Amino acid sequence: MAEFLQFLINYGYIVIFIWVLLDQLGLPIPAIPLMLAAGALAGAGHLSIYVIIFVAVLGAVPMDLFWY
Repeated sequence: MAEFLQFLINYGYIVIFIWVLLDQLGLPIPAIPLMLAAGALAGAGHLSIYVIIFVAVLGAVPMDLFWY
């Protein structure tokens, strides 16, 4: 778990973008646990909550429009 959190600290925003994008595409990977971990890292001061929200929306909206 510590390795995943360190990986998320280093590459968090791109991981969140790709993970949410693939989740919205329909792959069976849940984005909620990743978003909880990102929120915890934001609370600890490692990531920015505003950038996390922006990147998650940026990943979700194109796939939602694609499915629409």
